[in-house]
Amino acid sequence: MKPLDCLEKRDLLAAKKFDPDVVREYAEEFLNEGSYGDAFAFFGKIEDRKGIERVKRAAVEEGNPEILWRIEHADRSMIEKSDWQACGEAAMRQERFRNAAFAFRKSGDAARQAKAEAEFMPPPEESAEEEGDEKADAQDGSPL
Repeated sequence: MKPLDCLEKRDLLAAKKFDPDVVREYAEEFLNEGSYGDAFAFFGKIEDRKGIERVKRAAVEEGNPEILWRIEHADRSMIEKSDWQACGEAAMRQERFRNAAFAFRKSGDAARQAKAEAEFMPPPEESAEEEGDEKADAQDGSPL
């Protein structure tokens, strides 16, 4: 099929009259290319739950919580806590810690969310009092 530019995608997705087979072909092409957002939009246009389920599986395997979030907002019944957990685990394996933290937050797993956040958030700063004590210790030459 001929590639669609952004305006052609917009027009096809907004069209009231369209050929479902053409939309499905584009959805399949986008899915095969790894363009999961476009695949989801096109499968959604023709209300193809099986296609959307395939997009969901790919998003979970790749640790892509953005696509899960989009699917959830279209139909809450399609996403479960276990999907968020699996997405977070995949993101952790790929060292995509922000994605993992988001997915674990959505699953309600605060401990794993904190573990993922620790990988990209700076440690909390020491209090001014503790810093002052360290400076004083350094000036008097004592190691402790």
